[in-house]
Amino acid sequence: MFYFMLGCVLLYMVGHLFYYG
Repeated sequence: MFYFMLGCVLLYMVGHLFYYG
């Protein structure tokens, strides 16, 4: 579960970079 949450956070950060980068 911890890795699942960590993966979600990483995807969110990467998506944020793609949208606003």
